[in-house]
Amino acid sequence: MQKIEAIAAEKTRITIQICGACACAEGQRYLVDVRMPYGQNEPALRPERTIFPSIHVDLDQSCAYLSFSRYAQEQDLLFCKFHVYVETSGTTRRLDGPCYATQLDRIARWDYAYPCAGTKKGLQVKVMEDALQLGIGHAALNVNLPCIVQASGDRHAIEFHLDGRTFYFNRAYMEMLDQKIRKLSDRNVVVNLIILVRSEWHGVWGNPELTPVLLHPALHPDGIVSAFHVTSERAWTLYRACLEFLAERYMGPDPSCGRACGWIIGNEVNAQWIYSNCGEMEMSEFIRQYQIALRTAFYAARKYYAQVRVYVSLDHCWNIRTGDNDLRFYKGKDFLRELAARIRSEGDFSWNLAYHPFPQDLSRADFWNDGMAERNVDTPKITFRNIEILPEIMAQAPFLYAGQRRHIILSEQGLCSGHTPADEQLQADAFVLAYRKIAEIPELDAFIYHSHIDEKKEGLFLGLLAEDGRKKPIHACFAAIDGPEGETLFRRAKARVGEENCEKIQPSPVSKFVLPSGGFSREGGWE
Repeated sequence: MQKIEAIAAEKTRITIQICGACACAEGQRYLVDVRMPYGQNEPALRPERTIFPSIHVDLDQSCAYLSFSRYAQEQDLLFCKFHVYVETSGTTRRLDGPCYATQLDRIARWDYAYPCAGTKKGLQVKVMEDALQLGIGHAALNVNLPCIVQASGDRHAIEFHLDGRTFYFNRAYMEMLDQKIRKLSDRNVVVNLIILVRSEWHGVWGNPELTPVLLHPALHPDGIVSAFHVTSERAWTLYRACLEFLAERYMGPDPSCGRACGWIIGNEVNAQWIYSNCGEMEMSEFIRQYQIALRTAFYAARKYYAQVRVYVSLDHCWNIRTGDNDLRFYKGKDFLRELAARIRSEGDFSWNLAYHPFPQDLSRADFWNDGMAERNVDTPKITFRNIEILPEIMAQAPFLYAGQRRHIILSEQGLCSGHTPADEQLQADAFVLAYRKIAEIPELDAFIYHSHIDEKKEGLFLGLLAEDGRKKPIHACFAAIDGPEGETLFRRAKARVGEENCEKIQPSPVSKFVLPSGGFSREGGWE
């Protein structure tokens, strides 16, 4: 039976590979129905949307290759869905297989090794000079799309041309962002941008005309951050233009604007009511929309940089919801498995995972007492206590990409200190134990701490610095943890926390668990 094996995008052409015993049979005709990603309904053949491609027949007579231009006038078809139909003896049948491009090896403008840090230690940076003095290797910066774009051009606007259209970006805001990114990347810090959508960000309001376009139309006022609006032509086109603009600016070989090669698409999207709000919505529909935003981000960046990394962001709730309402909150386990399955069915690509293993109770630092952090695939939460199970889960076949593990970063997590000197010392010791554990798990690429400064609006005291700028005990530990003093800090933290508590968080053997393709466990331990 014929099926689509792969869809390859190159600089100027799209080629669909069809394999099967009848792929090259005489008397049949292939038709390609082209749809933009934001369409919801299943496609029906329409003459104005149909391509009658040229066909190259492979010599072994087992595969047919449908080849056509990647551009329709000036529109890039890279982002489109391709549904292939075969007409034989008066019948028309749609072929199974991926409908999005699965091979993008030859489209990138630039290709160079992904930036490599000398440490896993990272920070969501608030005070630049302090961050650099702390010796971080990774950083995460928020980018609110409504703040970077503007509706019309003026002498201060940055023009960006895409598919025959001109988009305009806020020069003052971008130059401020340039300065932050450049200071970090010039010091060999690996920079990740957290791509968000909300009306206002830290006192800066988005463009009044375009912000409503980028916000999800079902956004509820309770939401802190909006879901991405990618289900209309205007909204999706503007979203894509923002991403291509950022990719061209920060992923090229010219370091004048700085370099940011990783994107985190949204924040804790399984807690959608809070951090990716689109009103009450079934998880399957939310995933349908979110995967459009994720895929669009990957393709947009991959056009410019061959090694780009794009991440899905999840909170620490694995087999439990942040809230009771299943139309507002989703289990991380169910969310990730359904997302992976949907993407794979339509055409897999190299998405990665940005996880947030906060303690079970964000107001406490003693994560070794996290009773909901078990060492099995059905654990209610994944926290510092049982973080070693996350790479084991992601090593299972349903989550692999082309047989390889996806990258995992810990992009936001912190420990609360409370008010007393004893509480602040506990915060510092807990950080040392958590960092040491994570540093010894090779599949975890980065530990990006949140937050740099205590923030009253969070109702927590997670910072390395107090709100008045005072350095808490964790600050010195953070600075020294990956240096010669790290071992001394570790021994002292173990002594204060106690051997019994330290035994609870050792990366001891993980209980065997089974996903549909089988499972395995790995030995571990602390010496």
